Amino acid sequence: MTQISIKKEYEDILKFFGDIQLSIDSALRRYIIDMGTERVEKCETEIRRLEQKYGCSYESFLSRIGTDSDPSFLEKLSKQHPTWEADFNLWETYLEELKRWKERMRSILPI
Repeated sequence: MTQISIKKEYEDILKFFGDIQLSIDSALRRYIIDMGTERVEKCETEIRRLEQKYGCSYESFLSRIGTDSDPSFLEKLSKQHPTWEADFNLWETYLEELKRWKERMRSILPI
């Protein structure tokens, strides 16, 4: 277990609420939930933005640019969206991050 120190004035006040460790655990849990929720929302917002930009889901986009893709599609895509490769990498990163954050959140939230 990692040990942390808290300011004396916080400790004095926390004593009024009972077990200091329980109070700290509860505060940290709320903080993790708040910050994790922000991360999940950011990933979901960026994923939606990319879905709107390219008019499809990541899976559909992946299948269209895959090894059997139509060269004319890739040419048109490159003209229309010169940054599509960077967007694709970003899209993948946001999906992976979203998955990791949802797993982290499940580990502390009762389901």
